[in-house]
Amino acid sequence: MPLMRLATSPLWTSSLRTAGSAACAAGVAADYDKHAQATGVSDGIVKYGAPTRTEIEGDAAYVIVPTTYLYKERASRRLRKGR
Repeated sequence: MPLMRLATSPLWTSSLRTAGSAACAAGVAADYDKHAQATGVSDGIVKYGAPTRTEIEGDAAYVIVPTTYLYKERASRRLRKGR
């Protein structure tokens, strides 16, 4: 299984070994829930832009997707942007 690295910002990165998109989504959701509970985060929304870099070699790929992460942290609205 290829190693997949997902990042919604330079501060949050998840590495997963996946057998498909369902396994990937489940791993990312579990990582997010764990982080949110530990930091008091709620109402998280991630908006994705168009990929700015894509490299494919065999069965592996590297993609950079700019994102905007909107959330509440202890009732205060926050916004983070990734490249």
